[in-house]
Amino acid sequence: MVTGVYCFRNDLRLQDNPTLQIARSECDQLFLVYSFEERLWKARYPKRISAHRAKFILESLACLDENIQKLGGRLHFLYGNIEIAIPRFMERVDANICFISQENAWEEQETEDALSRKVSTQVHNSNTLLHLNDLPF
Repeated sequence: MVTGVYCFRNDLRLQDNPTLQIARSECDQLFLVYSFEERLWKARYPKRISAHRAKFILESLACLDENIQKLGGRLHFLYGNIEIAIPRFMERVDANICFISQENAWEEQETEDALSRKVSTQVHNSNTLLHLNDLPF
């Protein structure tokens, strides 16, 4: 039995989410999580998140959580940077693999690498309107 974790990051949608679709197809049980990362939510200098962006993210998370509950699921909220919070959560729920959407920024890619060194991780590109393989060049 494959138990997985899908970590929402910047892509807070259920519909048209390729990485989430892959996770659902490969796992018998899938836990959905969002982690309030210290590097984003607690950074002071330079400040990483404005009040307007924080409000937007919190409203989006509330909507996402509501939609997940309508489907009979649950969104688990973690606190801490994902390379620490996710392995702890995976150990607690006895998960085998973590799925995350690839980010393009250097710091986020470093985080993905750090997470991959601790737990089995699949990173997929979900941030484009067109899949890279659909392009004619």
